[in-house]
Amino acid sequence: MAVASDVSPNTDNLVLATGRLLWKGPGDTDFVHMGEALQAEFTLAVTEKPHISKLSGKRVQDFSVSEMMSATFALTLQEDTSRNLQLALLAAKDAGPPVRLDIGANSEITGALRFVGTNDVGPRDQYDFPSCKVTPNAALNLLSDDWGNIVLTFKVNWNPTGGLGGTGAFGTCLHNITDEVT
Repeated sequence: MAVASDVSPNTDNLVLATGRLLWKGPGDTDFVHMGEALQAEFTLAVTEKPHISKLSGKRVQDFSVSEMMSATFALTLQEDTSRNLQLALLAAKDAGPPVRLDIGANSEITGALRFVGTNDVGPRDQYDFPSCKVTPNAALNLLSDDWGNIVLTFKVNWNPTGGLGGTGAFGTCLHNITDEVT
């Protein structure tokens, strides 16, 4: 793997992204691998509050401020494990066998998400989100002619004491890692 840099242009900075998704839920002492995934997307959304000037013949926006920030992490998982199903179904789970999942028994499940880049091309990144609430919003397809998927969306919670200088952050990105940083 070539060494990436902050100097551009540089083809060593191009990425063919692959990686591991890990979840640390209530009662877990460490992160647990979530298995194969088709998609892992982080979205940071900023809502602007515009100021509209009415001093001339037409109204114009002359200023705006960031009014609100929110963050989500969307996953499409391929492995049908009881842990992944527990998240998709907001279920209570026993040890089994067979493992029993009581659908909707939890009104919410909160934990920590980690993505660790494993790509061979381009810089590897690690993303840590210490407080995420699962918010199921997609159908669980029980019958299909294709590989089954479990689609999950997480609301990433703001950590008011996280980040550089303790000023707050949704999480952290460690850029250009060689292996998982614990």
